[in-house]
Amino acid sequence: MKFQRATEPLPAMLAGLQAGFGKYRVDGELQRYLRDVADHLERMVERTAGFRVLLVNLIGINSTLVGQRQNEETQRRLGTGARDGSMR
Repeated sequence: MKFQRATEPLPAMLAGLQAGFGKYRVDGELQRYLRDVADHLERMVERTAGFRVLLVNLIGINSTLVGQRQNEETQRRLGTGARDGSMR
């Protein structure tokens, strides 16, 4: 999460730099380098967003499994208590 927040503003910053290429007569080699950095950054931002979605899904699955286990345990205890005439 912290990594995603840290990288979120970077594409706009690079776009701002690229917008000034013509105005400031930036060397062609530096332009190519910054375009390469922007491409890598785009992939990293997409991958980070994918990891966040995956994490949210895993947390949801874990929550569901914990709820199922709790329900099974409750049913098991209620079933045992009903047979014994007492609640555990």
